[in-house]
Amino acid sequence: MIRKITLKDRQNYLDMANEFYHTNATAHPVPYEFLTETFDHILNDNRYGDIFICEENSTPVGYILTAKTWSQEGGGMVVWIEEIFVKKEFRGKSFGTQMIDYVISEVPAQRYRLEVEPENEKAVKLYKRLGFDFMEYNSMVKEVRFK
Repeated sequence: MIRKITLKDRQNYLDMANEFYHTNATAHPVPYEFLTETFDHILNDNRYGDIFICEENSTPVGYILTAKTWSQEGGGMVVWIEEIFVKKEFRGKSFGTQMIDYVISEVPAQRYRLEVEPENEKAVKLYKRLGFDFMEYNSMVKEVRFK
């Protein structure tokens, strides 16, 4: 089952997000404070994104964090899959596919985007199987708060 987060999901989400940021799926860890701020913000105002929890028999197995933007290039609303995480013991059981399919069916957009570390070969394979392709340009960033 996949559903939007609620207040009761706070600690489960924070634990999973913290674990996510200590894997090779990310370029670097982020401060724990960022995780709590994200949860609190989205719980109170989901205009810019959502967090969905994936459960099996009422046990949280993962989450997917989305962000919403408007893109002229993309022709309208773009949903970014900011993070997708499945606990180690539940990987390879289609939960990642289920979460992405859920977002695409329940959060309407003209384009869905995500980022992936190139060495995360399993994730690249999954995303390609689900219809994602690499863009022909690189993203750039200027950090203000996180350095």
